[in-house]
Amino acid sequence: INWKIETQEKILAEGRIKDINIQPRESVEVLLGEDATNSLALLNQNAYLTVDLISTQENMVTKKEDINSWEQFELFANKETQLETSKKPFDSKVELNDTEEILEFSANHTQYTFNKKTGVLESIKIHNKEIITSEMKPNFFRVYMGNEIFRPEMMKQVPKILRPLIKEKDWRSIASKRRLARIQNQPTEDGAFILRTAFYLSLKKSMLAIDYLIEQDGSLTIAYQAVFKQSPPRLGLKTTLPIDMNQVTWFGRGSIETMRNRKAGGKFGKYESTAEALTSNYILPQENGNRSDTSWLEIRNQNGEGLRISAIPIEKQSTFNFTLWDYTSEDILNPKHMHEVNRGKTITLQLDVDQRGVNELGEMIFSKSEYMLPKNKKYAMKIKITPFEK
Repeated sequence: INWKIETQEKILAEGRIKDINIQPRESVEVLLGEDATNSLALLNQNAYLTVDLISTQENMVTKKEDINSWEQFELFANKETQLETSKKPFDSKVELNDTEEILEFSANHTQYTFNKKTGVLESIKIHNKEIITSEMKPNFFRVYMGNEIFRPEMMKQVPKILRPLIKEKDWRSIASKRRLARIQNQPTEDGAFILRTAFYLSLKKSMLAIDYLIEQDGSLTIAYQAVFKQSPPRLGLKTTLPIDMNQVTWFGRGSIETMRNRKAGGKFGKYESTAEALTSNYILPQENGNRSDTSWLEIRNQNGEGLRISAIPIEKQSTFNFTLWDYTSEDILNPKHMHEVNRGKTITLQLDVDQRGVNELGEMIFSKSEYMLPKNKKYAMKIKITPFEK
């Protein structure tokens, strides 16, 4: 049995338990060791204890050192030993360039540019080098999954009398036709800036508000809040990155793709991959590759330049979902086979509060299923984006 205690940032202790002789329906107490005891006593943030049952020899089913089964336990921080983290002091303030068309905030060699007519973030630069290649805009649309009932070929299997009950709205149009209701910026006492935006949506009794905090260290905190009368496919933000920004490290569920109703098999841990490898290559191109319950994410190029995106607790939401592709949503709408998809020209990044799960027909009709996002619920996500360079 292998065991490991790790936080979001590092492994605190690990080891192997040998020579356990235990029969079915029996239990035994095991001391993990002094390293584990010391780690737990000083724990100042939540961590995970992972226990893996390892094959000790090769046979027809498993290889030596294969993981046969595993379990995880969340360990909660000792409040008495929690440490306060102090921010690095900055003498300078965030600079604002306010023109007729844009608001440009500059701090610590980083620039964030917002469009005053649309209210969205349209540029992130480090030392004048562009990090995103399209707007970071609200997104409610996702490509249909292979067995999703909204696909025309799947809808044919639904009795005509039931089809009006599950008719899908044009969520891509709802996102693109949003109208800016408010954009307002104000400085803080310590030299940062707050930018508040809100949007009108074509859905009645629905709202979307996104606030930004630009700080002296060059970081950008985004507070995303939404209420929808109807159940959307997803709620989040979407942008594209240069194709060389394809290296990714994250802490959350992995390494497999996970969905809101199909994630128990995703082990919490720190993982590294690439945009290409994160794709699940189903025969029929479809929504894929989501990683759930992410605490932080780093995306970078080979030169070590990139973005770190960290979750900040808000409204009982302490993580986010992300998808990273080496193609766009539009690239997988029409092809019938994955090898026909035009790949390798851009990186698509989607950051979500949540998105629908994997569905069956019955789950689609009865909207209280775990597959659907509950309607008339307040959704919130708070993330901090910190550009970095090697």
